[in-house]
Amino acid sequence: MPTIAEVMATATEYHNAGRYEEAEHLYRQVYAAVPTFSDPIHLLGVLAHQTGRNDIAVDMIRRAIALDSRHSAYHVHLGMALVGLGRVEEGVASLEHGISLKDDESYAFNNLGNAYVTAGRINDAEAAFRRAIALAPNEALGYYNYALVLEKLNRPDEAIACYRKAVECDPNFIDAHNNLGERYRRNGRLEDATTCYHRALALNPSFAPALNNLALIHVERGKFHQAAAIFQRLLTLHPEYADGLTNYSHVLRNLGRVDEALSSLRRSLVLKGASPIAHSGLIFTLFFDPKMTGPAILDECRLWDRRHAAQYSAMPPINLPDPNRRLRLAYVSPDFHEHAAAYFMEPIIANHDRSRFEVFCYSELSRPDPLTARFKTLADQWRDTVGLTDEAVAQMIRADGIDIVVDCGGHSANNRLLALARKPAPIQVSAGFFGHGGTTGLTMMDYFLADPHLAPEGFESHFSETLVRMSKFFAPFRPNPEWPDVAPPPPPEQPVVFACFGEPARIGTEVIAAWRRLLDAVPGTRLLLKHKTYDDPAVRQTWRSSFAVGLGDRFDMEPLPGGWPANMDVYGRVSVMLDTFPVTGATSSIIPMWMGVPLVTMTGIHVGQRFGHTVLANAGLGDLIADTIDDYIAKAAALARDRERLVTLRQTLRASLRDGPICDEVGITREMEAAFLRMWRTWCAAHGRTD
Repeated sequence: MPTIAEVMATATEYHNAGRYEEAEHLYRQVYAAVPTFSDPIHLLGVLAHQTGRNDIAVDMIRRAIALDSRHSAYHVHLGMALVGLGRVEEGVASLEHGISLKDDESYAFNNLGNAYVTAGRINDAEAAFRRAIALAPNEALGYYNYALVLEKLNRPDEAIACYRKAVECDPNFIDAHNNLGERYRRNGRLEDATTCYHRALALNPSFAPALNNLALIHVERGKFHQAAAIFQRLLTLHPEYADGLTNYSHVLRNLGRVDEALSSLRRSLVLKGASPIAHSGLIFTLFFDPKMTGPAILDECRLWDRRHAAQYSAMPPINLPDPNRRLRLAYVSPDFHEHAAAYFMEPIIANHDRSRFEVFCYSELSRPDPLTARFKTLADQWRDTVGLTDEAVAQMIRADGIDIVVDCGGHSANNRLLALARKPAPIQVSAGFFGHGGTTGLTMMDYFLADPHLAPEGFESHFSETLVRMSKFFAPFRPNPEWPDVAPPPPPEQPVVFACFGEPARIGTEVIAAWRRLLDAVPGTRLLLKHKTYDDPAVRQTWRSSFAVGLGDRFDMEPLPGGWPANMDVYGRVSVMLDTFPVTGATSSIIPMWMGVPLVTMTGIHVGQRFGHTVLANAGLGDLIADTIDDYIAKAAALARDRERLVTLRQTLRASLRDGPICDEVGITREMEAAFLRMWRTWCAAHGRTD
């Protein structure tokens, strides 16, 4: 008959091999035979923790400690189980006590570091992981955990070094390969990232995170068909992988399959209903659905607020309610770089009256560029928020004493709405036109900036926020000084060329039908479509096939080699720009007119359908705003036939924009400041100060 020691040895062997049921059976045999022997009780608790039964784990390990409290491992494992139950502070205390009994075990410091991360004590976690590495410099886990913390501390180069050390110590550490690739991808090192993902997939060809991230590499390169193939493989292997469904929706939208994109997002939310990222993606994609209305979009945004933000309470304000003091004004954005929003944000930040406002920028940007450096020089204070939790960002805003925070992300990618859901500033303003284009739906968002054309009277029911309208245009536009002079008009003997340079996903079936009728109405004309989406030949062919159903062979498609700076001469070939619907363009409406080419737009029933409307209204070209599809076709056809007017517009549009409301940097910024001051005085009055 085997001895107790022999049974324990066999049980431990089974345990280490993952044969948990057999191990548990033997541990219980020993426990029944020797009820005062603490080791099998402790190991039953460890096994329970490893199989997700943390309540049982806590009970068993505490029984073991009651029998013998001298073992460091007992307290360490109790701490791990307590953290697993969400009793984080108790868990941390138990881990710390265990380490006080024996402070030379790397696994204990690794688990203490993880507990500190859960508790939000990132600096303490860093110290714990550094100690784990010092104790076991050849073990991969310490480097891996430390890399995760370095990412939270926004120290990407150090994180890369630690991930590399982890895979050097353990070449089969699949998560480390994947995370190293993800860090490379975020830094723009796509080839290095691809290599890492392939190494992970060589270890496990069905490893979902690596498949997902490899597909995202193709998305960044505009290779949407290759990305779709990988996502399809991923979702065949893992049909309930929510992140894959969310990211696949982006590919589907870029291939014009909006209904499928929405279906994929809704499926993701069923599986992972607590994901604010997927839900924001759904809201963003709803704008591409021609059936959407302003109130319907608001309903979805309010649902987002209830699901993801309602659990947070407003932080108590620490701001002095003095209506006459200099205010701290903050802009929160993922787009302080070469991005459409930057054409509007830069002139506002540059022109703020520094005697009245101290300007802070909170940047959620992992890949800065030269424009980012320019934004840094314009801000009085710059804060990088990449890697920080939403709670940490909210605490930072509050600690900075921000009086008014302006959200520039909305429900677009990399937004910080969950930080603002904690109301870290007494006044919170949505500049939704910089982000997804509409209401946030947040209870904690006070105001929404708009203009009379973007959100006319009667649109109040589209917003959770109080509408504050600028008198003319929503934000000033600053043209790139490197753009060339306006080209001469096309020769009069040349057939008219209509053009659309907007994102193809904005081009709905109704607009294709309208363009077909327009080309019929003005014989001999052609349509030019140009966008970076067409850079990939396979994607270009997909869109060509889609458009050809309605347009036949009367259109041309061009990629964008070298980006827009290398392609601005194209405006010299175009007579009339055609706006898209169901989503209209902002920068894609203004830039052609700066280059001397007029735009025809159709107004719509919510903000996302009215950017072309406000651009034309403020350019003095209200007659080119259509109310119906028939009107859109008639206005575009009439303009194309009026060669004299086209020549005049070519000669005058740039000066008209430069001298009008659209480019009035100082005027619009002062008007915004006046609105901010009214908001501030209202808040001060509510807190007992009116002087």
